[in-house]
Amino acid sequence: MSNCNHILSGPPPLTLPVFDPQTQRITRGGRADILCGILDAKRVAVKAFRRLDQNLDQLLGVIRGLAHIHSQSIVHGDLKALNILVAGDGQVTRICDFGTSTIECECFNPPETPPDGTPQWDSPELWMGGGEPEGELDEQAIQRTQSSDVWAFGCVALEVQMGMMPWDPFHEGDLRKMQRRQLDAEAGPPANEEHLELGEHEIKQWVWGLMTRCWNAAPLQRPTAAELLNDCEVKAMDLAAA
Repeated sequence: MSNCNHILSGPPPLTLPVFDPQTQRITRGGRADILCGILDAKRVAVKAFRRLDQNLDQLLGVIRGLAHIHSQSIVHGDLKALNILVAGDGQVTRICDFGTSTIECECFNPPETPPDGTPQWDSPELWMGGGEPEGELDEQAIQRTQSSDVWAFGCVALEVQMGMMPWDPFHEGDLRKMQRRQLDAEAGPPANEEHLELGEHEIKQWVWGLMTRCWNAAPLQRPTAAELLNDCEVKAMDLAAA
């Protein structure tokens, strides 16, 4: 992974006189937009990397949404970048796909078979049986909770801010290798600092610290979405004042 993938900002790299500035967005990604433009009278696709502070703004939108649904006792159950919508202006972020959501309340009887999420975004207690790799699965342990949502939010931060999927340090996209790393790590984090090239980037270093808090092996030791929201809002204000 090259440094420019993380620090390049501003207009698309092909802003030459021959490049038509009237571009159209084709799709959005975690760290970049794919634009359609004209180069030498031919249609081309250009990847335009967004600034790190823009990605932080999007994370702030995600944690606002997560804090809101948690305040309503709702567990999303499948939080990942693919289940997050970003408006055309990049300023409004929405959490979607509540097909695996449940209510975290004594008045709610969860289904006998917990809804499936996406394994690579699952917190360890969901597949290790309450944290014991060789123990029997505990019915209570495998229910998705707000704490498992917080673990998944750490994975979303990894995708949005670092451009990496959980358990995929070499960007291979190989699900079998990702699962193997996950099983080998047991309750360990889905990413390691040495693969992220944090360098001296203040925002990336700060987000990395936030992610490691989300990935605490003990569910009750993870921050709440409300606590994460407060931390992200304070950081955003600090950056705006700098």
